[in-house]
Order: sequence, then C-alpha cells, then structure tokens
Amino acid sequence: MVNERPGYRADTGPLVALFNERDARHQWVKKEMAAIQPPLLTCEAVVSETCFLLGRNGGTPATVLRLPDIGLINIAFIFVYPNAFHPAIDGEICRYTHVLRRCLSG
Repeated sequence: MVNERPGYRADTGPLVALFNERDARHQWVKKEMAAIQPPLLTCEAVVSETCFLLGRNGGTPATVLRLPDIGLINIAFIFVYPNAFHPAIDGEICRYTHVLRRCLSG
C-alpha cells in the first residue's frame, strides 16, 4: 500500500542545503522551511544520504540524527522497492538510528 499521509516530504537536497551554509540554496531552504509545519516526512535512505553528504562536505552528520528527536522530521516510511513506500516499524527505526549514531561517533 502506498503511503498517502498528508504533509511535506523531505528529500536529501533540501536537508543538505539547510545544514550547509555554503550551499547555493541554503537561504532559500531556510526561508521555505520556516513556512512549513513540521514534521517533514522522510525515509531512512534520505537520512543516510544526508548524513553522508554533510560529512563529506565538512558538516556535522549527527545533527541530522537529532531531527526526529526535535520533531523536524518523521521517518515515516521505508523504501522497499522502486516507487513503493511502506510504513516503518518503530523498533526498526530505533535500531537504524542507533547504528547510525554508533557509526558516526567513532
């Protein structure tokens, strides 16, 4: 079943631009994000890619992992196969976040 939950979806590009002040779209994304009611819906692949790109460009990937805790994003679906999103199981997301935090810390 396709996820039809209301709300905005967050993809990697805007999240990277939000946390990378050198990104050409940084100011625009900040302005747009201020007008959006959180949480933004996203998936674990977006979180992972955002962490990677921020780290590669001198940013702080751990910041992205705090976004669900502060209510800015909700990892509301997992990417299973092309063009299909399925509801995530809370325990799986918790384990995934724990593994990412371990990897980023050391």
